[in-house]
Amino acid sequence: MASIKQRKFNVFDVTAFNGYDSFGKKLRHYKTIILDEKLTERQRKIELNRLVVKFEEEVKNGRILDGSKMTFKEVIDLWKKDHAAIH
Repeated sequence: MASIKQRKFNVFDVTAFNGYDSFGKKLRHYKTIILDEKLTERQRKIELNRLVVKFEEEVKNGRILDGSKMTFKEVIDLWKKDHAAIH
């Protein structure tokens, strides 16, 4: 479950948790979501919920880069797995 904190009218900070590290500390991932100012209140809630669910799925599936260094081979393997169509 992600936590959502509103910073400004259309700016939200989202924190998603993905298990624990070897020291028992929660693994947290952060994202800032900026919504269109033209949305109605109902549209804002729906769009925010959609983007938060999408972010949580990315975290759970390991599609969020954590800033650690990757080798070129790891990047290619990830790209092949996620984007390359094998026929």
